[in-house]
Amino acid sequence: MLLVACSTIDDIISSRAKVDFNKEYDFDTIRVMNVSCGLAPEDETLTPAQIEHINLAIGRALEQQGMTVVGVGETADAHVSWHVVVKEQSNLREYNAQSYYHCWRCGPAISSTSTVTYTEGTFVVDVIDLQLSQSVWRGVMQGRLAELGDADSQQSSFDKAAEEMFARFPPSGFFNRIY
Repeated sequence: MLLVACSTIDDIISSRAKVDFNKEYDFDTIRVMNVSCGLAPEDETLTPAQIEHINLAIGRALEQQGMTVVGVGETADAHVSWHVVVKEQSNLREYNAQSYYHCWRCGPAISSTSTVTYTEGTFVVDVIDLQLSQSVWRGVMQGRLAELGDADSQQSSFDKAAEEMFARFPPSGFFNRIY
């Protein structure tokens, strides 16, 4: 858990955001949104400061797309709920080679096996229509988590991930409907 507390979603940025949405929904009805973390209060995956950084990053990305972001509890057209899921992964690497001394292939074969353990994170964002009380858009990014830097580099990483996540939000027009 300590490794997770010292990680960020920086490397998730290198993977493309996967987006799914209700193609029948009129996204032009969404102009005002609020943002909150969907993690349970007892979940210690992220610190309160990281949660605030991610909320800020999502708000900034939405504002770049022409949305107005208000606080939770204020009147909004839609709610953005997000969470992060982390999981330890292992990667087994095997290396086999012929040993070469002073002659061609006269040495014994050499093999080695190593295990690399890393933390994989999944960043999930839902846009929930408040009238319908259901998700109308979902974005998912997945990748290896990197070590945390200072607060400014964390915010920069979160901003980049949120920008990529909402690059085509709101989906409208023919070309944005083809994912």
